[in-house]
Amino acid sequence: MNGRLPTSLLAAAATIALGSTALGQSFNIDFGDDLGTPDASYGAAGAPGVWNTVVEPGVPHPLVGLDGRSLQATVTTQNEAGGVDDEATGGSDEQLFDDGLFGLGDVVSFVTFENLAPGRYAITAYAWTPITPAAVTTVMVDDNVDNWGLVGGAWPGALEEGITHATITGETVDGTLVVQFLGSIIATEGFLNGIQLVRVDPVGFDPADLDKDGFVGFADLLILLSNWTTPGHGCNGDLECIGDLDGDTFIDFADVLLLIGAWTP
Repeated sequence: MNGRLPTSLLAAAATIALGSTALGQSFNIDFGDDLGTPDASYGAAGAPGVWNTVVEPGVPHPLVGLDGRSLQATVTTQNEAGGVDDEATGGSDEQLFDDGLFGLGDVVSFVTFENLAPGRYAITAYAWTPITPAAVTTVMVDDNVDNWGLVGGAWPGALEEGITHATITGETVDGTLVVQFLGSIIATEGFLNGIQLVRVDPVGFDPADLDKDGFVGFADLLILLSNWTTPGHGCNGDLECIGDLDGDTFIDFADVLLLIGAWTP
């Protein structure tokens, strides 16, 4: 049975939340800003959310998640970004696909993500080359020839797997994940418009990570508070009663202290 939330505890939760940051989870990236950056309502072939604009190579760019929350995750690129206006695209598609990272023919280029939460990620790699319908780009993860996709062809009028993007997966190694791209046909350049990473198989959860997003923070505290139990009425196996961290069938201040003790810095 759930009880009324203590107002003093809610106030404390709000105070704790100030300044907290999350480990990298799920985010959108638009490489280059020549044609602008898509709005957060645009999901391309993946999930909608705030788009990070990344232009300068060789510098770790801090990222924000789909909800705009600051992350500890960063991305570093090797190549210069630029763009060209393709008449076939328009709106948010134009903003994503008409600029990006220029490759160097069949030379592998690296996009390095660091400080990611551990786990497996679904990677949507947008790799369509504007005004060059014959160009084909290979994208792969961690230099794994068994984990790659080909992208290229004339603009199909809407996003299409294999023409505008490829969907592959990758797993972090010590918080790092590397995506590579290169041109796949002689005399063509690889081109990478953007990337979405979505964490699909997290590992190494702390029991206090109630929403299973890889860090213990304000969202977990809110889940715990929403399942607060009244004196004398414990969870008793109630599946909706999440947050009993000490296993006593009650969700109370003892559980709050355990959660705060596991708080992600």
